[in-house]
Amino acid sequence: MQYSSRLARRYERSTKRQSYLLLLGSFALLIIFIVFGFPAILNLTGKIGSMGKGNSILTVEKGLKPITPRLSQDFDATNSATIKLSGIADPKITVLLVQNSQSPVTTISGDDGVFSFTVGLTKGENIFTLQAVSETGVKSDKSKDYKISYIFTAPKLEITSSKDGIIIGKTDPNATVTVNDRLIIVKNDGNFTYTLSLSPGETKVKIVATDRAGNQKVVELTVSITTP
Repeated sequence: MQYSSRLARRYERSTKRQSYLLLLGSFALLIIFIVFGFPAILNLTGKIGSMGKGNSILTVEKGLKPITPRLSQDFDATNSATIKLSGIADPKITVLLVQNSQSPVTTISGDDGVFSFTVGLTKGENIFTLQAVSETGVKSDKSKDYKISYIFTAPKLEITSSKDGIIIGKTDPNATVTVNDRLIIVKNDGNFTYTLSLSPGETKVKIVATDRAGNQKVVELTVSITTP
């Protein structure tokens, strides 16, 4: 009976001590809440929860790979020697741009993740790749290759015949041709033929060839119907 009484008293003291500690902890949290606000409580409980775990959560966060940056434009070709490239990445992160395997240039994305570069192009095809680097040096995967051609010369435009309003000529492959603002069919090798509807007398004809970079070559001529 004495043993049971001692055990009961010991249990009662333990219960009182736990209640006291719980009350003290609640009072401390109340003081923190009043002085610093609710975020401070969350921060404190988060630190307590991470103790004994070797800060594994923080280690994982530091090792996260950034998303791969991407351009928001769909360039193919341009006739401008300098262009602006814009895109999206993680917010406030370093973005590397490599042009034609040269040394990269860098910029920092904004709060919304938007970044931009102003670059000078070399004649012909330019190949760009993007990559992001976090503050801890973790790099994203490299982006796909973005290919942009710098073409500054006008396409060729040769008119071999315009007799009786039948326009026969040749331009560069993939160029487009208009005759008096009407788009006509161009074959894969650049050859084209178009028949005008002529009125009696002379007709002014304007033929324009445009390449994929926007360069143009213009030929103007006058045609008429040949009478017997």
